[in-house]
Amino acid sequence: MTDLVVSAFHESGYAVTVTMLPWKRALLKGEEGEVDAVLGASYLKEREACFLYSQWCYRVEPYFFCMAREKEYEASVEDLCPATLGVYRGSVFLKELAETCLTIEEGNDHEQNLKKLGNERLDYALTHPEVVLYMVQTGAISPGLLHVCGKPYAQDAVHVVFSRRNGKAAQLAAAFDEGMLKLLQSGEYDAILKRHGIDNEALKELGIMRR
Repeated sequence: MTDLVVSAFHESGYAVTVTMLPWKRALLKGEEGEVDAVLGASYLKEREACFLYSQWCYRVEPYFFCMAREKEYEASVEDLCPATLGVYRGSVFLKELAETCLTIEEGNDHEQNLKKLGNERLDYALTHPEVVLYMVQTGAISPGLLHVCGKPYAQDAVHVVFSRRNGKAAQLAAAFDEGMLKLLQSGEYDAILKRHGIDNEALKELGIMRR
C-alpha cells in the first residue's frame, strides 16, 4: 500500500516521506498534527474529529492465520477456542475479539504478530494476506509456514487519513485522490500490486480464492 500511496502523490506533484511506526503511535501523531497523513486507517466515526478521510480506499479481508489447520473459522470465533490470538494494537476489531473466548495478545503491528506465530508463541494471528505475502517475499517468514484458517473474519476498507491539524488537509486529500485516479486509469495501480506479488495466483498459494 505504501508504494501505491507514494506513487499517487507523485502523480499530483508531491514528494512523500514515509516513516514506519507502530499503528497506535502513528494514529496519535496524526491526531496531534506531527504527521500530515496516516496510511491504512479503517473508518470509525469518532476519527472524523481528528482526520479527513480519502475518498479512495483499499479493500481488505483479515483472516485468521495459523501454523497448522487443526481448527477452521467457519461461523464463530468459538470454533477456534481455546486459543491465543495475536491482534495488532489499535485494531478496529480488538474490542469485539476481547469479548470472545479467545485470549488476546496485542502486538505493535501485523509483522510482530506473524513472527510470534511463526515462533509458536501464538496459536493464531489476525492479519491481511497482503502482509503475509510481503513477509514471505522479504524473507521474514518461510514460504508455506503459515496457513489461512477458514473464511475471512470481516470485510474492511482502509484509507489514507489526513490530520485536521494541518491547514492543507483538504488540499492534500484532493491531490491524493486525483493521483490515485490517474494510477487506476493508466493501469499502473494493478502493475504496482503485481510488482509486489499481490495477485490471485499468489493469494491462491495461501489458500485464498478471490474472484
